[in-house]
Amino acid sequence: MVGCPHGDSWAVLIVGGTPGEAYGIDKRPWPDLGQQVSFLQTLGEVYSTLSRTMGKDRIIVIAGVRGVLNWLDASAELGHPPCEPQHLEFCLKHTRVEDPARLEQQKKLYKERAATIRESCKELIEAGGPDYDYERISPDTIVHVLSGDPIMEGDRVVPKEGVGSMFVWFTTHGGHHSVAVGDTKWVEGDPVHPVSSDGRRPVVIDTKGRVCDVCKAPHEVGQEYDHEHSSLRTREWFMLMPQRARDASTYGPVTHAGRDMDLPSSVPTSSMGKISPLTCLYWQQVVSAIAPGCIQGRRVVLLYQFCTSGGHCKWLEDEKYDSHYDVQRWPVFQMATSREQQYSLGGTFTSIYMNVLKAKLLEGGTLQDAYDEAEKEYWEQHGVEAEMNANAKSPSLRFGELMKVEGSKSNVGKTPLNEIFVNECSAKI
Repeated sequence: MVGCPHGDSWAVLIVGGTPGEAYGIDKRPWPDLGQQVSFLQTLGEVYSTLSRTMGKDRIIVIAGVRGVLNWLDASAELGHPPCEPQHLEFCLKHTRVEDPARLEQQKKLYKERAATIRESCKELIEAGGPDYDYERISPDTIVHVLSGDPIMEGDRVVPKEGVGSMFVWFTTHGGHHSVAVGDTKWVEGDPVHPVSSDGRRPVVIDTKGRVCDVCKAPHEVGQEYDHEHSSLRTREWFMLMPQRARDASTYGPVTHAGRDMDLPSSVPTSSMGKISPLTCLYWQQVVSAIAPGCIQGRRVVLLYQFCTSGGHCKWLEDEKYDSHYDVQRWPVFQMATSREQQYSLGGTFTSIYMNVLKAKLLEGGTLQDAYDEAEKEYWEQHGVEAEMNANAKSPSLRFGELMKVEGSKSNVGKTPLNEIFVNECSAKI
């Protein structure tokens, strides 16, 4: 492939999930990857759209397509999720397939779900499938792919040089927890959780006198709120991955004291389904990975499709970050499908954005143009939710509010879409 005048354009498509989906949880001690179906349907749509203009060799995919299909095929054969022999009786009761008629219904359902993924991800599967699957769907894989540092020989990563732009799409489950300023020994009755494997728990930061970004006021002691205190100084935002990172060195910017930081090699399989900082990809890790390229002028477009995703955008509007790192000059364009403590509305925005992108690449337009049009159509489709949000008594009781932030001094929003999403010799617009 011949490089474009503005530098090659790359895309990284990431589908996460929870460790409980991959390994089971206490109340359901077997994997259940059913929620992955909608994620992978949207992945297929994104891949199909971008491969036509960017070329398959400029797209890196981190997603459990093979793993989910294997699970669905096995479930279709059995009529219920595969499980260990000691859990079979419970599984049959839990899934209510003791009735022969329901058993056949479930077999059909799993088969249909597998067919849905094979159809939506057809182009990706025919191209060889995801670059990373199974145990490689982890936070450290993503950090190394974005930063251009392969973990293993043969790993596909975004090159450090010759890349003019990078589009990164995330879909998963999001969350947040308190900033920890240290750790202490956990004692019986202590309300602060989780507890690390060595019996310690986090000492969370004191929010007294600090303004909450959701309600725009400090939280008073003894008063109940419908949201957690929210600011970059008091909370950590993350997106979930099904597998634990095998490299903890990328967690330097994250406050994880008192939390479970046991590497996979020291965790029994029965505990692999539990959430740990090592199953979380934090906003700081993404920023650290993209920073060198941004400082050199690489344009980065991020689309976060998950709950609480707005928390991952706060750094770009933070005065202290800007004063230290001049981030307002970074050519970063971020889109999120929910505010920092809100639920997202599924994958609708991603689908709308892809449709708008296809049209705008034909007629011409900028990053800002595409976002504006997609936002307009999004709220036209979600009129009921818009009305509910308008009547909500608190910002935290709204959901699916879109967010867009950019390096305001970089003019990245004015970038023509074809400079981000087209490699000229691969374009099939």
